[in-house]
Amino acid sequence: MAKIELRNLGKLDKRSRDDFKDFSHDGTNGFYRDEIRAGRLSIYAVIIDSLRVGSVALRHEEQPHGGEMVIVAGGGVRRNGMRLVPTILGFLEQQAVRLGEKSIRFHTVRMPLVQVAISRGYFEIDDGDPDEVTMRKVLA
Repeated sequence: MAKIELRNLGKLDKRSRDDFKDFSHDGTNGFYRDEIRAGRLSIYAVIIDSLRVGSVALRHEEQPHGGEMVIVAGGGVRRNGMRLVPTILGFLEQQAVRLGEKSIRFHTVRMPLVQVAISRGYFEIDDGDPDEVTMRKVLA
């Protein structure tokens, strides 16, 4: 089994910018940089078996049902044929449970990602944005 870890970078580096590809917020320049500086968003290197394979941006939000881990952005490359999305989603779900989060959420326009999420127990929620799909999983 692969050893997976997250390493907090504290800032956007070149690799995370490349992994995220489109890291904008409704065209607001500097939004994510400001969120990182304010401590509301954390950037992590995704390490599998001592090799950096991607990056993920996470934040915590309080919801009526309790704390929620929000995956703001993520990206990377395959490693030895490993399907990165299901592997990392599973790892992040475990981390969220360990941190006491009650759910995990992400927004996407990528329909294959929606299908992977549904297969992992996520469901679509309506957040009023017709341009993306919002997925949530309630954690045990």
